[in-house]
Amino acid sequence: MSRLRGEVLTSLNRASEAEAVLQHASKTAQQQGALPLLWRIQLALGKCYQAQRRYEAAEESLLAARDLVEQLALHVPAEMLRADFLQQAHDLLSLMLPPSPRRAAKRSYDGLTEREREIAGRIARGQTSREMADALVITERTVETHIGNILAKLGYHARTQIAVWAAEKGLVKQDE
Repeated sequence: MSRLRGEVLTSLNRASEAEAVLQHASKTAQQQGALPLLWRIQLALGKCYQAQRRYEAAEESLLAARDLVEQLALHVPAEMLRADFLQQAHDLLSLMLPPSPRRAAKRSYDGLTEREREIAGRIARGQTSREMADALVITERTVETHIGNILAKLGYHARTQIAVWAAEKGLVKQDE
């Protein structure tokens, strides 16, 4: 019943209430070992998070649901039933919107925006804040703000750490 209540609350744009109901339902299902119910709750949570524009949380819930579906499929004895279950479950899971290319790129680079990735690459090439500002036609203060955001998002304290990260991520372009 909690899953259904959460789904209704989500559809009524009462996402924070829906999230609380669905998280409680998820904990209860986990405690009871109710995997067939748990994957549907995770799917509902994914939709709830998506309604809140919390796309990373939505993706986590959907991945959890997919993992549960795969676990459950292992215990379906008949091949045709297993294939049917997997097909229907994957159809439900695929109804969720995939991330936009921009959001997918941001996720691949630890939450950094396109501009922050560009700044990180320039740090790795040894450019000063003034050189970056001139090249990007922005103020030096804006460059420093981007650097502060990068440090915060990556949990770093120094430009050298950003430089190593950018090199590991392949953001260092020599032709600029």
